[in-house]
Amino acid sequence: MTNSFGSAVRRSVELYKRPAAIALFAALVLSSFALKVRPELVIAAAIALAAALLSLVLDIHKKVSDTPAIVEIGLPRTWPHIEPELRAALAKRGAEVCWLGVTLNDAWPHLVTILEPAVQQQSASAFTVRMVQVEPSYLRAVAGCCSELPQYAEANWARIELFERDYKRGLDSIGARIVKGRYQYMPNFHGVLINNRTLFLSAVSWDGPRMRIAEEPYERFDASTASGEHKIRLFQAWFARAESAATA
Repeated sequence: MTNSFGSAVRRSVELYKRPAAIALFAALVLSSFALKVRPELVIAAAIALAAALLSLVLDIHKKVSDTPAIVEIGLPRTWPHIEPELRAALAKRGAEVCWLGVTLNDAWPHLVTILEPAVQQQSASAFTVRMVQVEPSYLRAVAGCCSELPQYAEANWARIELFERDYKRGLDSIGARIVKGRYQYMPNFHGVLINNRTLFLSAVSWDGPRMRIAEEPYERFDASTASGEHKIRLFQAWFARAESAATA
């Protein structure tokens, strides 16, 4: 985990420390004066100061909690943060996982480590996993003829189909579904959305002619914050677009 949380705290404290100091000084002056004139005003001043400080703390908390956490670079290093959230979601009936991928080359090998025992042991029920990846022929046109990305996409598609065949009976018995598709547009970001509440999002970038997927950091967004709600809506829109144009 990076120090983005600490940075957010420092920024918030820097933003509010001057008005807080002014409010504290004013309260002390007024309370000293009030003590000589009307002692009961001291209590009022103390209450007002406490309310101002509470408001300050709440404002700082809001700014900190609304700051997305940069988790790690690449899915293998981010997986320890994603895995417990996925397991907790799948432990409850009716979980939904949406994975917007490019090739799913890192996503599927990690995801299957959770899905396989869940189906074998029937420890999850009525869940839906939706996955989309870039159509290999389109990926070849975008990434270049010498890129290995289309082969990765094809290989992982075949692995998902094999899992569906091998575990069809187990998936049916617990009312679980795997829905997959391929889309044809330039991938600008990728990630996983858990129960429409928690989003781990990463971007696609370029290093000259080479498409960079695994080298970009993931950010964690939560629907309880304004920035998280916004990012989740964007993700849902792009995922819906990918699904609507997907080829099975």
